[in-house]
Amino acid sequence: MVTERIQTLEVMLPDKIRGIDEESFVQYERWRNESAWLDLIINPFEEALCKATGYSDVIRPRKQKEDEIKVDSALFMVTTTPTTKKASYKTVFLNFEGYVNYLKEEKDRTNIKGISTIEGELYVNVDLLAEKLEKELEESDPGSGVSQKIVPVEPEGLVSKVPDKLAVAVSRNYAALIESNAREYILSVNMKKKGNELASKFKKSVLEDSLVQIGKLEEPEVMKYSFEKYAFYNQLEPREPLKYEKIVDSFMKEAPDQIKTSSRIGDFEKIRMCANGLSDALKEKGLIGMDFIETYNPTMLNEAAYARLEGIQKKIAEYKKKFTGDSIEQNIIMTV
Repeated sequence: MVTERIQTLEVMLPDKIRGIDEESFVQYERWRNESAWLDLIINPFEEALCKATGYSDVIRPRKQKEDEIKVDSALFMVTTTPTTKKASYKTVFLNFEGYVNYLKEEKDRTNIKGISTIEGELYVNVDLLAEKLEKELEESDPGSGVSQKIVPVEPEGLVSKVPDKLAVAVSRNYAALIESNAREYILSVNMKKKGNELASKFKKSVLEDSLVQIGKLEEPEVMKYSFEKYAFYNQLEPREPLKYEKIVDSFMKEAPDQIKTSSRIGDFEKIRMCANGLSDALKEKGLIGMDFIETYNPTMLNEAAYARLEGIQKKIAEYKKKFTGDSIEQNIIMTV
């Protein structure tokens, strides 16, 4: 075994990717492994530019702010936008679904408020469920922050240049806001963008070729592509990602001040309205049908709106089916 310390890493643009052939695969594989080296330049320089604006997740501008950052002859426009980070709707939904199942399966409900038995069937106070979802959303809220976008403006002759190769000095301080680093940063960003586009075309071509041979992908499949010196597996697996935010929204969305036929209203609010005698008004606007009434049977009990617990479970299952996406997970794996 021979080991050596490397001072410089050379990254090559995969510009010889043409189709599904051996040279294209070699370039794709090399780029997949070596393109991360460009981050040794990109990440520290970007962090330094963003820091130079004076803004961060803690120190936020009141509205979108544009700052020109001059680094010798290079000029960058840094746009800082205050943001509200998204909650983890997956966690919110899974905890909510688990809570509903718990209410259904728990034998001793004496200490659970908002659960009643009507004509031998379990009903739940929808305010209880709404509070549970609101609490989950509040606890999973990561808070506010900023997003920052960097656009190189000058030198004009450099901002669109894409190098064929680039040397990355391992021990160099790329966080320093100096002209040489600025130029390397611009070239690295351009190279990474172009290289990723070329690599994506190869990966897409392999995917399309495999699907032509497989047909409709209904279960995990592996195709092997062999060349003179190299070979690779194209691993495909159908995925059905759930759109958790839309499921939560289907229960929680509040009613607008003026209800129209196009209004989107969450089920909890529609249950409240039906329990208060407004089911005909909702039917007239096409916002509910008899299936909604049959599923939930909205009922007023002790001045609160209740719905069939089994109906809540049924709608959860329906929304999971309705808001399931369709995608393919693809992995290209080199073999010998």
